[in-house]
Order: sequence, then C-alpha cells, then structure tokens
Amino acid sequence: MAVLRGGSYDSTAVGVNTTGLVTPEQISSFISNLNLLDQIGNFELNYIFAHSQRLNGDAIVAFVRALCKVSMVELQFPTDPRIFSLTKIVEIAHYNMNRIRLV
Repeated sequence: MAVLRGGSYDSTAVGVNTTGLVTPEQISSFISNLNLLDQIGNFELNYIFAHSQRLNGDAIVAFVRALCKVSMVELQFPTDPRIFSLTKIVEIAHYNMNRIRLV
C-alpha cells in the first residue's frame, strides 16, 4: 500500500506483505489517505498532473516512477483492474512531450 508521510508520497511501501494479510498499520494509513483525498478536490488533483511540466528533471522522473508503481498495483486485480494511474501516465506524457528524453 502506498503511504503518505509528512505530506509526501512514499512509493516504496507499495506492495503486499509476505503473509498477504492487511496489518492494522496499513488500515490506519489507508484511512488517513482517504481522509486526505476527501480534502483534495478534483481541480487540485488534476492541477498536479496538468502542471507537471514545471517539475525539474529529477522530480518528473521520480513522479513518473512512483505513478508507474501505483499503476502496476492497480492492474494486478484481475476481476476489477483500475486504470486511473495508467491514464494519468498518458496525460503526463502528453503534458511533457517537449522535454528531452530522461527515462
């Protein structure tokens, strides 16, 4: 599960533990993330992606890598795969088409 720590996204926590069970810490983190998402509107969320061309080279690479990790987790559910992050990767590619190749 992805974690939000101190206002920044921690993509290293994406994944499942070895037992496959959800821990109380993961549930607490998930609830915290949902509460944070309730405070962010669609405009603010879309603003992040639409203005990603303002990120420097290192930041855009980190942003896309984190989004790819989340997208891979979303696509792992065979009965109900989500494509939100995958769609956002396409949008970021469109917004950043004028950049030099970094990845």
